[in-house]
Amino acid sequence: VYTELQYLDPEKFELITNKHQVRFSVQNDLLFRARSVVRLEEDTALPLLEKVANVILKYPNMSVNIIGHTSNAPPRRKADVDNWNVSAQRAATIIRVLVEDYDLNPRQLLLAAKGEFSPRASKETEIGKSQNQRIEFVVAPQAEALERAIRKGIE
Repeated sequence: VYTELQYLDPEKFELITNKHQVRFSVQNDLLFRARSVVRLEEDTALPLLEKVANVILKYPNMSVNIIGHTSNAPPRRKADVDNWNVSAQRAATIIRVLVEDYDLNPRQLLLAAKGEFSPRASKETEIGKSQNQRIEFVVAPQAEALERAIRKGIE
């Protein structure tokens, strides 16, 4: 994934791997138009989501959690209700695109919303708030595949 995403500003995404999962985080300004929860930045979001989808398609036994995050700034529109709602709507938009445009299996995907409650940077600065507004893709073995692997290892 990393080599396919080298064209991105390294300040706008983060890739963390360990033996249990891969966590790929992308700042919202690469994905969404300003102040939107459904309108994508076509020049950056669609190529990025295509690359993410191509990787996920290679691993049908993996589950992918798509987690929306916001800053602690209140939503700009009353219709957005609160930051949980904003983060959920953004994650849902990403899932919808992955399923409808890139043929990902919806059973592989899980939507999650953390709102402002899992910041990765300062909540007090504009740069920190921007970094906190992100979508995370967390890829891990599905429980059934993990259970089979554990059982096979025990036998």
